[in-house]
Amino acid sequence: MPYKQRQMFDWKIGDQYIHYSLRGEMYMGRVRQVILLREYEPRLSCKFVNVVLINETDQQIPVDGSKGLVYKIESCDELG
Repeated sequence: MPYKQRQMFDWKIGDQYIHYSLRGEMYMGRVRQVILLREYEPRLSCKFVNVVLINETDQQIPVDGSKGLVYKIESCDELG
């Protein structure tokens, strides 16, 4: 699996993220829960998985780009 595609599903509890909203706002935080939504597209007969992160303030952050870009942080002094 290519690196970019594999990273979408490589989220774990405690991971740090940076989220750029569609309005250009920037948020940083930690993942409290990872939800895999299994969906089905009947017109194409395709099954697919959407990943949604839940942060420490119970906000849902979809990783599919529908509410902005989300990046997993490897290291950051800001979050400690």
